[in-house]
Amino acid sequence: MDNQWWITGLDESTDDSKATKLSNPIPDNFDYLSSRRNNLVMVGEEFFLIDEHFNRIRNIFLAPIFILAISVIIPPAAALLLFYPIYIIYSFLVSMDLKGKHLALGFLMGNLLFLPAIINIIQLNLNAIGITFLIPFSYVFYLLFALDSDSIGHKKAAIGMFYGIIFGAIICLPFFGIAIAFSGEASWG
Repeated sequence: MDNQWWITGLDESTDDSKATKLSNPIPDNFDYLSSRRNNLVMVGEEFFLIDEHFNRIRNIFLAPIFILAISVIIPPAAALLLFYPIYIIYSFLVSMDLKGKHLALGFLMGNLLFLPAIINIIQLNLNAIGITFLIPFSYVFYLLFALDSDSIGHKKAAIGMFYGIIFGAIICLPFFGIAIAFSGEASWG
């Protein structure tokens, strides 16, 4: 009788194990490795996208130098500088594909680097403006750090800071023009 119980229990246990296999499949190693490989490819693609943006930043730095060097030899080549702002705006719009808080915070920090210059302009302290305009150039040190970093957050923040500095300079220009106009008006009167 004990033997019958074991045989019956064995038959029931195999039926239970089939039911659990159907309801809760265990992934085999091949599926695990292929899903893991897909995750690694996603990270690689994101790094490739970020490196593409760093190439755009490099082009933005080098394009005016290259265009001016060519315009010394061929003067009509200076007309290429007209397309330079269009390339900057295009690069900025493409960088919005990165999305995320690091990009937004970098953009905000880039704009805030011009805050001392704007304060000096508003106070009409034109002697100190030159020094405060050098503050955004400290970005170069962060850019070098971000290029060597393995963190996607640092790289996105560096890209955001670059475009923040560019748009901060664009925001500063009207203030600077107004300050020069007021200082000229004060010397005339």
